[in-house]
Amino acid sequence: MINTIRVSLLIIIGRTISFLSQTLNLGHGSTWPGHIALYFYPDILFYFSKQIKDKIILIAGTNGKTTTSKMIQTVLEKKGKKVIHNESGANLLNGLVSAFILKSNLLGKIEADDAIFEVDEATLPIVIDNLASFWGAERLQNRFWTSPSTPSLSTPSSGPRGSGPRGQNDGINSNKKLIVVLLNLFRDQLDRYGEVDIIARKWNEVLETLSPNTTLILNADDPQIAELGISKKAKVFYFGLEDEKLFLEKTEDATDSTFCLRCGAKLIYDGVFYSHLGHWHCPSCGRKRPATNLSSWQELLPGVYNRYNTLAAVLTLLHLGLLEKEIKEYLNDFKPAFGRQEEFIIALKKVRIFLSKNPAGFNESLRTVINEGAREILFVLNDRIPDGRDVSWIWDVDFEMLHAGVDLFVSGDRAYDMAVRLKYSGERQKSRLRQDFGGQAKVKSQKHKSKVKSRNETIKQSNNFIVEESLEKAIKIGLEQLPEKETLYILPTYSAMLEVRKILIGKKIL
Repeated sequence: MINTIRVSLLIIIGRTISFLSQTLNLGHGSTWPGHIALYFYPDILFYFSKQIKDKIILIAGTNGKTTTSKMIQTVLEKKGKKVIHNESGANLLNGLVSAFILKSNLLGKIEADDAIFEVDEATLPIVIDNLASFWGAERLQNRFWTSPSTPSLSTPSSGPRGSGPRGQNDGINSNKKLIVVLLNLFRDQLDRYGEVDIIARKWNEVLETLSPNTTLILNADDPQIAELGISKKAKVFYFGLEDEKLFLEKTEDATDSTFCLRCGAKLIYDGVFYSHLGHWHCPSCGRKRPATNLSSWQELLPGVYNRYNTLAAVLTLLHLGLLEKEIKEYLNDFKPAFGRQEEFIIALKKVRIFLSKNPAGFNESLRTVINEGAREILFVLNDRIPDGRDVSWIWDVDFEMLHAGVDLFVSGDRAYDMAVRLKYSGERQKSRLRQDFGGQAKVKSQKHKSKVKSRNETIKQSNNFIVEESLEKAIKIGLEQLPEKETLYILPTYSAMLEVRKILIGKKIL
């Protein structure tokens, strides 16, 4: 009774905050309700999750979480399931709790068959530990709540002392399902996460606690992810690509997990699809890529990385008992999630946003837009908390794949860091891209001879390279120079993507 009253008050407060946030156009209101609720009721995620009737699906990985989770959500809802999903992309503990708060009634009651959550890499162990009793396991005494990389208000440890843990067997139902989908691990926000092996080690620790009635869906082409399926009590299924026509001609600079996790030897690849994802084996100890349970499906979105997202989603759905023909029918008109190849029409011109937040993802975005015949690309680089403060990763992006026929625009908080990176990529490509840091510049559209003010000087514009610190102006310039029915491709980091969307549609997501 006390918990019900407490939850009701937190729901009222949370929904009021969310309503005001949306009404005043301050954001979607998808994080603060959870922030506040976790402070006053650290076990509220368990309180809500035990009301889910059938299954909870957690999707984690550096890239592809939002698209994969949306695919699964789309199919299950069309199948008639009631689903709770953190569709705003708020994937810390507070975002998951907020999703429950916004879907519950005022008494804290949830009417849902399934919950589908994309989960931040550093937060995944905390979430699994919180949900331990959901599938009949014991919690690990909060040992995963002490990670310094996890924001304090996003974890139950920030709650008031004396709130007390729940009973270990409270709400246990071994018939309920937990499915964990792990997509990939790439370097991302090193100042927050550290190297990928740190994340993989924490994942492995918590996955060892999963019981036989839980399921792991793993990427066989990523050596770090594939290793997580070894010696686990949970059921394990693998997805991966087999089409050798998709192999890259040469290895990218942005590779991470290329050494054997058992013996430390350098892995040998028969072929690489992107970054360190491919057909691999260890010449020393014999460790090799596991056989896959699913390796092909019709292409739903452009890009090799989206083939992986599709395989992960479809394998999950097949495991749940859906038929192939049902999945194909329900995904036939699938639309990408916000900021992930999202398209807008403005004055008979297209704008497409490709979220690009780390070297591996950025390379895939570049390759995809180049294959689509991009003529104008706007890069937007920010260094805010959702992006990571360290932007040195842009030097691992293969900008050298750009060709001279593409007009480039640069904006964002760290526009000049990106400009320097592009300048050097141009020099490596025998001046394919040229930027004049002095003198009057020529611009295709003579309307845009306006000066762009830098920190210490004014940088002019060249034939195909424009630096504009104001994102709104950069978008405007790009659109004005773009012929009708052509596409302006925008490749932003995470916070920049949210800004771009607000400029285009006037609304915030988070």
